[in-house]
Amino acid sequence: MKLKINTEPCLTGGDKIMVTVELEQEIDIEKFQANLGDSGLVKPKISKSLGVLTTTHGEKKVLIFNTGRITIREASGEKEALEIIDLIKGILKRM
Repeated sequence: MKLKINTEPCLTGGDKIMVTVELEQEIDIEKFQANLGDSGLVKPKISKSLGVLTTTHGEKKVLIFNTGRITIREASGEKEALEIIDLIKGILKRM
């Protein structure tokens, strides 16, 4: 699965960053939510009209769009955000 990664300062300020990744596949966000299990992604909420599942992982906010775009906000660094991306990719493989 190829990734296109964009990193920029987080909108909340401070030394946190926001990482956006574009997957080369669409995501069935309802099926994804059903497969979260004990992944550490908690408080999932789907907005069907916007095509997005919002969730959290620790202090980080995670937005998973049905288009395949994933945004991690309030990450300490790119490595931390990419660990969450790997977690999401693992869930997608199990679906």
